Amino acid sequence: MLAAVVCEALFTVYGQRVSGSLSPLATSFWVNALALVMFLPGAAVEAVGFDWGTISAGGWLAILYGGLGASALAYVLWYAGLARLGAAQAAPHTAMMPLAAVALDGARAIPIDRDSTPRAMIDRDFMICILEESIRKGKGESR
Repeated sequence: MLAAVVCEALFTVYGQRVSGSLSPLATSFWVNALALVMFLPGAAVEAVGFDWGTISAGGWLAILYGGLGASALAYVLWYAGLARLGAAQAAPHTAMMPLAAVALDGARAIPIDRDSTPRAMIDRDFMICILEESIRKGKGESR
């Protein structure tokens, strides 16, 4: 989880640099185009033997929503906010994605169960502390 937060932070810092010269829509386009290039080889291997007829209409709508809503629109909004706020103010929000992924993973990561290793719990608690401290600093509070 710590690696995910570091990658998100780097993504935000470099995104701010790029968003200064490109519009949020253009930045979102290039991020998604780069992701397409990165994921296409693996997707092509998986697609060879896949039976596309097994995907229901609801499944195709979910794919469309994921592509347009969760990827395209979300990144346009993210880069618009990043251009206005800057990386330092946006940083606490980058920690929310991996924390939300852990918290929403079938609600399994919060209570102790078979998947909650001590390392996962330490990572989660560490990220919550970082997020809390970032929010405090943003409000001008000190410990």
